[in-house]
Amino acid sequence: MERKSIGDVVVLWLWFLSLATINIQFSLSDGTSDVICSARERRALQRIKQGLVDQGNYLSSWTREACCSWKGIGCDNITRHVVKINLSREPMEGAFLGGDISTSLLDLNHLQYLDLSWNSFEGLQIPEFLGSLTGLRYLNLSNAGLTGDVPRQLGKQSSLQYLDIGGISLDTENLDWISSFRP
Repeated sequence: MERKSIGDVVVLWLWFLSLATINIQFSLSDGTSDVICSARERRALQRIKQGLVDQGNYLSSWTREACCSWKGIGCDNITRHVVKINLSREPMEGAFLGGDISTSLLDLNHLQYLDLSWNSFEGLQIPEFLGSLTGLRYLNLSNAGLTGDVPRQLGKQSSLQYLDIGGISLDTENLDWISSFRP
């Protein structure tokens, strides 16, 4: 049997950890997990829900204490922090979410993924505070009924890797903020 050096074992261990991190950070709960996020994050999610109009009862699971098992919520399985909110409503699913996009999103300090696409935030301006979500890597606002200028702060996001604003009625004279995105 071949002996492994400490260096080989460390490299193998780091490789394993990197794979585990990649797989867990963006996995949505399948509804069977009883993982509880922090009380602060749970309150923030409840305030987000209060601002939304949910005619289709899409957010009915947002009542239990185990917020990592709520529909559309993804948590890091190690830290239990909320890292993903996917409230996208496919056009064929019917009832859309509407109402307000709450500033309580700012209380989710580990949020990396936010998808509000295919909802009905009719006439609502794209919230400027979205540019303050500094850990955001994925943002999809396409076909969500939003209007107005894209907040310049989004262009200053160093971690944002994906931005979809398709189907938004933009009213802007200056698109300089786009130049700060890296190809």
